Amino acid sequence: MRRTAAVALILSLLMLLAGCDDATNPSNDTFTDKLTLGTGMSGFNITGETTAFHIAAASVTIYWRLESNLDIGGSQVRIRMESISGGVYTPVDSASYGNPQTYGHIMVSSYPWTRTGAFRAVGIIQSTGRVVGTKEFAVH
Repeated sequence: MRRTAAVALILSLLMLLAGCDDATNPSNDTFTDKLTLGTGMSGFNITGETTAFHIAAASVTIYWRLESNLDIGGSQVRIRMESISGGVYTPVDSASYGNPQTYGHIMVSSYPWTRTGAFRAVGIIQSTGRVVGTKEFAVH
């Protein structure tokens, strides 16, 4: 009986250890640093992913998804909009978004936009100032 209990305990421990994720192994990371833009959102996903937007009725809503390979840790996220002219980026607007969670790698929201031209969106984690992703886009 003791032998059976010892074998069962060892097998249980082996199965438990086999199911653990090695957080120090980068190949186990499923998140990357990137900013995605689109025409809508569903849950944590962007729908109508695009970099070309069209203003109707004086504005367009740009939906964004910021994904960080590091846990955002509940920090606010800033989306900074920059105009592009001759390869030079000039900040023109920004907005901060409160994080509804104290953990996680993804934030999604929307940004109302009224200008036409070539731009770049920059996703920044405010607590660290780290730029997580950029995406160039055009508005017609």
